[in-house]
Amino acid sequence: MALMNKLPYLVDLFVRIPVTEDPAGQHIVLTFEGGHPLFILPSPLPAPDQLICQISHHLHHLLLQHPFLAQPDHPDTAWHLALDAVVDQLTPPEWKRFQSASDDSTGPAPQSSLFQTWSWFASHPHLANRHQIEAIAEHRLWKHPVAPPQVSAFSNGPGVQELPDEALGLIDDQRQLINALQWRSRLTTRAAGSAMTRLTWTHHRRSRRYGTFPGIRISSRGELVIILDTSGSMSSRDIHAFFEFLPHMSRIYGRIIMVEADYKVRAIYPYRRQTPHDLIGRGDTFFQPAIDAVLTTRRPDAIWYVTDGQSTPPHYSATIPLTWLICGDHAERSHLDQFPGNYLFMKNKPATSGVITS
Repeated sequence: MALMNKLPYLVDLFVRIPVTEDPAGQHIVLTFEGGHPLFILPSPLPAPDQLICQISHHLHHLLLQHPFLAQPDHPDTAWHLALDAVVDQLTPPEWKRFQSASDDSTGPAPQSSLFQTWSWFASHPHLANRHQIEAIAEHRLWKHPVAPPQVSAFSNGPGVQELPDEALGLIDDQRQLINALQWRSRLTTRAAGSAMTRLTWTHHRRSRRYGTFPGIRISSRGELVIILDTSGSMSSRDIHAFFEFLPHMSRIYGRIIMVEADYKVRAIYPYRRQTPHDLIGRGDTFFQPAIDAVLTTRRPDAIWYVTDGQSTPPHYSATIPLTWLICGDHAERSHLDQFPGNYLFMKNKPATSGVITS
């Protein structure tokens, strides 16, 4: 009843979860068996306020789909503390003394996003107290159910409130973070496949096995050409988010060549693990000149075109894999389907550092 009066939007979820008691337990634990959530309560139970606070804490974790974001048994303390701090933002004031990762002066700023909170704890691991470290132990019992909980069920049925704006905002933050991780993962997998070592001819020596000339050698990691759209419609935030990811590609490709272009090629230079602070261009968008310049001067293993997709599809007949990394929210799939090659949508978090100016 206390939960229903204070947080009615959690009641619909709470009544669906079976409860069992563990006489040897010391904490309230939310775990999963066979793909379904299960509450394990200690016996005897703690004080009523503490009990309701801890139950609502776990329900918010489930509501925000944190068990599907986190990895069970992962030793990343900062990640679990960030999940707790985000959930604690929804804790009623009278329950603040029971929360495990309070947002006081020694923690992340109030109402920080999951990404900002994780960044804070990752850079201040020594400030995590003993109670916070103990609190994440119960998160390690999370398992991955077959399907995530249906958040929409909370707004259906009589007597159940709509989700508060704070919860909806946090859920949207989780989805953006998941999308950001997905495009990076898919792009890394695709890059690893196109940059593998391969057999090539060499005129420097004969084949040791067959004595023939030219010989055979194993070619090292290949070359990636990245065409960066520097037109005026490209935001600095999207460009910076891409450059934050780019250092990972240096482990896959031996050479990365950057091409800055709007309606014409502005600059060509090797990537040196640095984010440019000045972009040349900021005019209209025209894809063809940059693609023609790359195909006539180089033979890379792959070509990426980072753009918002706001221009006419180019002509492309080469066999080199071409991937379009689409920034922003303006491109339509019907328009992108006319582009040669493949495309991925970049769903980015705001840039955390660095400034790019035109």
